[in-house]
Amino acid sequence: MLLKNALFCVSQISAIFEYGSILKVKVEFREVAVSDRNAGQFAFACQCEVAGKTYPQGVGNTKKKAKTAAARIAMDTILEQGLNIPGELFVCANCRLHCNGKLSCF
Repeated sequence: MLLKNALFCVSQISAIFEYGSILKVKVEFREVAVSDRNAGQFAFACQCEVAGKTYPQGVGNTKKKAKTAAARIAMDTILEQGLNIPGELFVCANCRLHCNGKLSCF
């Protein structure tokens, strides 16, 4: 399935918000404490909640990287589980970003 109206790539954060918008569900990001297993490597952690379901934390050296990682984890999980992906939403297998169907977003 291809996104017919996609003209450019968007970030993982934008993609998860668009997913929520299409399905009319709430998408939230929360800064959380870095889990013990990542405590020495990363300074920031963030979790994404979609339609009341909280996904594992994303971590990074900046808040933006942590939020992007959380969005990627949520979208990857949604795709792996095949949860209610509308036909209007196409996500590349390679980069997990919207693209114009070429599977080459760079």
